[in-house]
Amino acid sequence: MTRRFLIASCSLLLAVVFILALPVMVREPALEARPTNPTTTAPTMPSSTPGVTTTAPEEPSGTAPSVVIPTTSTVEPSTTVPTAPSVTVPTEPTVPTVSTTQPTTNTTLPPRAGQVRLYTCDVARVESYMRLAVEYYQMMGVEVILQMPEEGETCEEGLARLMASDYKPTIFCLHQQQTLQKYADSLYDLTDSQAAAQLYSADFGMYLGEKLLALPVEVDWFGLIYNAKKLADAGFSRLDFYRPDIDRYRYILDIAQHLKSEGIDSFCEPDFANAAILSAVFADGAQLRSFIDLYVGNSCSGSNAMAAFQSGKNIFYASTSANFEAALSIGAENVDLLPAFVDGCNTMRYTCDNFLAIYRADYDPDVQATLAFLSWMVSGRPEGGIPMDMLGGRSPYKAAAVEGNALEKLLRKYMAQEPAQLVWDATAVGVSEMEAFQEALKAYYAKPDDDTWQNVESFIKKKEESADA
Repeated sequence: MTRRFLIASCSLLLAVVFILALPVMVREPALEARPTNPTTTAPTMPSSTPGVTTTAPEEPSGTAPSVVIPTTSTVEPSTTVPTAPSVTVPTEPTVPTVSTTQPTTNTTLPPRAGQVRLYTCDVARVESYMRLAVEYYQMMGVEVILQMPEEGETCEEGLARLMASDYKPTIFCLHQQQTLQKYADSLYDLTDSQAAAQLYSADFGMYLGEKLLALPVEVDWFGLIYNAKKLADAGFSRLDFYRPDIDRYRYILDIAQHLKSEGIDSFCEPDFANAAILSAVFADGAQLRSFIDLYVGNSCSGSNAMAAFQSGKNIFYASTSANFEAALSIGAENVDLLPAFVDGCNTMRYTCDNFLAIYRADYDPDVQATLAFLSWMVSGRPEGGIPMDMLGGRSPYKAAAVEGNALEKLLRKYMAQEPAQLVWDATAVGVSEMEAFQEALKAYYAKPDDDTWQNVESFIKKKEESADA
C-alpha cells in the first residue's frame, strides 16, 4: 500500500511541475523565423484542428518539442510557375497595295448572240438545208435553226403561225408573190447587202418599188435557142438584134417573114402542152399574144418542134434550159441563145418561184447573223461553186457551179452582160382549167383574131387579178 502511495505521490508531483512549466514552453514564434518555403521545412503532419499545422518532432533530445500554432494569415507557399516557351508568330507576307475602291458591278446580262432561224416548206430540200446548217455551224460556230410547217399546215399557214409568235423566222422561203406583198413592211431591204452583190445582175432580185426584198434560190431561163449557122447562112447574126436603131420584136418578126418568103421556116408549131410556162413567163395578155403571133404564118407544121430543130427544118426553138442537151445535138458551134422577144420587152427572161427574204427583226444581232449566213450561202468556195448549189437548180450568183455544156456557159455569159427580167413562176390557171387554156391557145393559133383571143384573155385576166390581190 505504501508503495502504491509513493507512486501516486510522485505522479502528482510531476503533474504540478508540468503545469507550472507550461507558460514558458508555449510562446509566439518570431515572424522572421516563419518558414517561407515548405520545401525547407520538415514535412508537416495533418492536424485534427483545421488551419493548425503541427511540426513533426525531431529525434528526442531530452527537451519537449515546441508546438507552432500559425495564424490564419499564413502565407501560401511560393509556387514557381514555369515560363511558357517563346512562340514566334510568323510575319504575314507582304501583299501588294490594292485599291480599296470596289469596281462597279454591272448587273446587266451580256446581250444574246444573234440567231439564224430559217423557215422552209420545201420538203424535197429539207435534207440539203440540214447539211448546210451543219456545215455552217462547224465553220462559223453559229447555229442555224430550221423551222417547218406543222402537220396539216400549208406553207402559208405555218409561216403565219411563226410570224405571229415570239420565235419568228429570221429568214424564210417565199413561193408566192402574195406572200411577199403580205410581209413587205417587215422585210429587210437587201439592196446594199453582200449577198445581193454576188448576183450576176441586180435584175435578178425581187423588188417592191425601189426595195430589194428577196433573192432567188435558183432561176430558170426561157428564151430562143437558135441555129446560128443557118441564121448566118440567111445573112443575119445575133449582133443584128442589138442594134440601137431597131425594135427587136419587130426585127425578128421581119426576119421570120423574110425567111418565109424564101421557103425557110423560122419556127415550128408551138408546143401548147407547155402553156403553163407561157402564162407564167409573160406578164400580160398583150405580150403573150405578140409571142404567139411570131408563130402564126411563120412556122412549119408538126407537133414535135425539137425534132424539127434537130433536123435543121426550123431556126428558132422557144424553150427553157431543160432542152439544152437536146439542142446541142446539132453541134455546140452551131447553137446560140436569144431572148424570147415580145412586144414591149426585149430582155432575157428568167423565172423563179423560190426566194429567200430576211425578216427585219427588232433585235439587230439576229439580222446581222442572218445577213452573214445568206452571204455565206452565195459566196464562192475554195473548191469551186457556192453552198447554195447544194439546193439544186441554177443559182444566178457569180461563183455558182456551172454545168459543162456549151449553152450553160453561154447563158452565164449573157447573165453577166445583158439585162434580165425575173418573173414569178406562177400562174392563175389551175390544173382543172389548164386543158381549156391550151385549147384556147390552139384556137387562136389556127384563127388569130380578136374573138378567139378574147377566149385566151379570159384566163390571163384571172392571172392579173390574182397578182393584184
